[in-house]
Amino acid sequence: MVRCLRVLAAIAVTGLSPLPALAQVVPAATVKTPSHEEAARDLATTLFSKSRMEKFIEPTVDFLIDRLLASDPVAADLNRQYPGLDQALRNSLRPILQDDLDHRYPQYVTMLTELYASRLSTAEIGQVKIFLTGEVGQILLGVWADTLASHAAVTAQYNEPGNDGGPTQAQRSEGAKTALQRMSTRQLNDLKRFFESPAGQKFQASDLEKKAIEEKWIVDSASPDLVERVDRAMTAAAEAHIASAGADGSLTQ
Repeated sequence: MVRCLRVLAAIAVTGLSPLPALAQVVPAATVKTPSHEEAARDLATTLFSKSRMEKFIEPTVDFLIDRLLASDPVAADLNRQYPGLDQALRNSLRPILQDDLDHRYPQYVTMLTELYASRLSTAEIGQVKIFLTGEVGQILLGVWADTLASHAAVTAQYNEPGNDGGPTQAQRSEGAKTALQRMSTRQLNDLKRFFESPAGQKFQASDLEKKAIEEKWIVDSASPDLVERVDRAMTAAAEAHIASAGADGSLTQ
């Protein structure tokens, strides 16, 4: 059981993957000022608010525990003998992933801030922000968040060979299709107009660098300390749950 939990711990620390990239890189040519940096930070948090990132925690927890029970006969047998063990493991994992996100979210925002500050002018950042907070941008952000938080997207991270840790190409395409289907003709024209503008083109082109930032963020987060925390918490939760059960497997009061 402990061996299974160690494997699960190693997987869990790479589970909170942000959204995938879209396009290419553009040259940096922006002079940074305090107001410019603040505008870039505001754009980063508009794109990836903490509440949006938190939507990924629950499907990650579900997938990791389901995967453990499906892949390890010992864990599955214990779960049958001691009903509710799976929920005890979920409850032990959830706060650790939340705490990990709390700890490393500012790092992610800082890296995105530096990217947008170096790739967009203050005026362009403002144009992107206006678009993203408008009705069309909100449709896009909503669909992207749904794709990120979907259980299928989490599962695909570990089942598709060569996957980079985010939704698959098919899921990205489906998400884009869903977004377009939700838009009226006027909204589609607004979308086209934005991405044909200089600000829209530079914003989209920066996504390859954003992808590199995401990968670094994930790799840097996989610390031995976090793996050990997950392992200890889940092992303790399993032991406590089993200890609280009667001889027939029913929980004692």
